[in-house]
Amino acid sequence: MTDTTRPRLLLVDDDESLRQLFATVLDASGFEVVAQAGDGRSGVQLFTAHSPDMVLLDIEMPVMNGIQALKTMMKNNPKAVVVMLTSIQSVGVWDDCLLAGATGYIRKDTPLMEIPSQLMKLWKGTR
Repeated sequence: MTDTTRPRLLLVDDDESLRQLFATVLDASGFEVVAQAGDGRSGVQLFTAHSPDMVLLDIEMPVMNGIQALKTMMKNNPKAVVVMLTSIQSVGVWDDCLLAGATGYIRKDTPLMEIPSQLMKLWKGTR
């Protein structure tokens, strides 16, 4: 990372309008959104291409789901900071993500303006 106050972030979610909204809010809140993907496979490709400091990764997506993408990202870079984004309320799924290497998770029903501070807290916790 070149600027410790502005983490470079990859945003992966199949909902394009939500992805654009998150990108706008995160960019205005101290993150540099370096790339966006609409499915897990594209997310893994962009992860490899851009080497982001942090990934915000949806769980339920086409082509390759977020848990599969997370496992691939962690295999390629065990120190990756990946935060799962989900509307799933199953503690078992959250546990699976954490066991697979996720740094944490954020629920999609979290108030939008709270997400940047939650991500920054997770980011700073890895430094």
